[in-house]
Amino acid sequence: MKETPTERSSSIENLLKFQQIPINLEELENNPMSTSISLCCFLAVECGSAKVYFPFPPYPQQLKYMELVIGACSSGTNAMLESPTGTGKTLSLLCSSLAWLHDERKKMPENACPRIIYLARTHSQLSQAIKELKKTAYHPVISILASRDVLCINRSANFHKGLQLNITCKKLKRLNQCPYAFGKVGKHPELKTHLLDIEDLQQFGIKSQLCPFYASRELAASADITFMPYNYLLDSKIREQCNMKFANAVVIFDEAHNVQKVSEDSSSFEISVGELKKCIDEMKQVEKIKQSVMKGEEMYNDIKKEVDEISLKDIEVVKGPIVNFMDYLSKIECVGNEGLVCEGEKVFDMFLDGTQAQTKAYSDLENENSEETANISDKGIDRENWHQYAKIAKMCASVLATKSAGLHIDQWTHIIERVYSFMMQDASDRNGSRISDFKVFICDDMKNEEFAGKRRGKFSLASQSNGRCLKAFCFNPGLGFVELVKENPRCIILTSGTLSPMESLEKELRIKFPIKYESTHVVDTKRVLIQVVTRDCKGELFNFNYQNRKNLSQKKNLGKLVQEISCITPGDVLVFF
Repeated sequence: MKETPTERSSSIENLLKFQQIPINLEELENNPMSTSISLCCFLAVECGSAKVYFPFPPYPQQLKYMELVIGACSSGTNAMLESPTGTGKTLSLLCSSLAWLHDERKKMPENACPRIIYLARTHSQLSQAIKELKKTAYHPVISILASRDVLCINRSANFHKGLQLNITCKKLKRLNQCPYAFGKVGKHPELKTHLLDIEDLQQFGIKSQLCPFYASRELAASADITFMPYNYLLDSKIREQCNMKFANAVVIFDEAHNVQKVSEDSSSFEISVGELKKCIDEMKQVEKIKQSVMKGEEMYNDIKKEVDEISLKDIEVVKGPIVNFMDYLSKIECVGNEGLVCEGEKVFDMFLDGTQAQTKAYSDLENENSEETANISDKGIDRENWHQYAKIAKMCASVLATKSAGLHIDQWTHIIERVYSFMMQDASDRNGSRISDFKVFICDDMKNEEFAGKRRGKFSLASQSNGRCLKAFCFNPGLGFVELVKENPRCIILTSGTLSPMESLEKELRIKFPIKYESTHVVDTKRVLIQVVTRDCKGELFNFNYQNRKNLSQKKNLGKLVQEISCITPGDVLVFF
């Protein structure tokens, strides 16, 4: 199915319009060794409504797979596609989806063209996908999103991790003390013509004095395909922080056999007494800043606008329920080391009762306040006023954000929004988010260290040794997907080597997948020999139990055995570890 020279020239010209890479077509045709992209090395394969350029003759299973990907993208239909490991799934997925995008780019204006969101569980899997992309005929504008933990190249900051690194980064940027924070993506057009994985992006940032973290987010706004981990889309908090539009996007979950657990963990949340104390400390900082501004002190002139939007009464309104809930959580009885387990609905009563004001601490404060705010002061956070509470709390957090703080208040606010939005859901709506899909576990972290860190989602105000802790575990992976559907993506494609049984997975995720496909392997079963190897080349028994997991001698003997088998096996060998 190779093209004629005339067809190839026309195809190159059209493809390069998609790639936006200036090139001399005559030079390309006459120089097959050109470092620029050349379709001379690719086959043009008709797959459904699109022509796909593939690096080698595809297997029948790959052809069928690519046809279904293009069909799902074209019709906006969700698809669940299973293709065994070793069948070239990722390469087929990238080639077919980008071929479809290329055709769409020719039909509509750039600002209306769909984009592709490509997700995998780990950054290493995403880097592998980009490595596969480099083998294709396609060079779209790409972006790969990751946290500061992964992308920060500032040695004066990146020895920190997590929350502390986020605070340090924002502080250095605000004080103009990060040499990478103010590099401009627009000054580096090669970012849009090179396919950079995380390591490439880090090296480019060091060489060009450009922050990879902020550059990747800026690129994502105009990228044809954006790579990111699962939880960046399934975790509503991270999804909001990405500040991306997912409407009309083709959302692809590669290696999707882990997607249920990631979705459940992303919906789970925790609150500990220790972290609530940090929230209170942050509110005291806001109060101190407000009082300084009211006295006319100039040290906070840069945030005077944000400070003027809140009153001292607002600050107490936010702080009061946190103090009350901390006391309430501390007084819950936990028998022994086992903790207390209860149904998800119980968390409603805990927040309704636990956030109620126990004192009249607001009555002697200055400034009039709205009826809604006064209602919070009297009743705590309830079904009527939680929106108002969250609004005021975000205003307080924004004051501290300019000072590289306020992250604990921000997380507390997000938990409040999540719990009370669940509370407002109709419990009979099986398609909606329901707190009945949660289990609540209350324990003292010091007494449950073996439990610490397990099934912890991103909605977390808890860490080890933080005293009494409330852990709400989600047992319904469909909650994350139901929220994702509300973003109006064009279609959602799940693909992996193992998705079966698909019917039960579809029910778990609570969305319909009209297109389902279970591919056979490209290797005929008659050519497969299954043996259990118990001894190495010297005849000694293998023992890979836990105690021997670091036995270097055994690892070497296993390597020698694989080498020996490879030498006597005709053709290629695929090895799994």
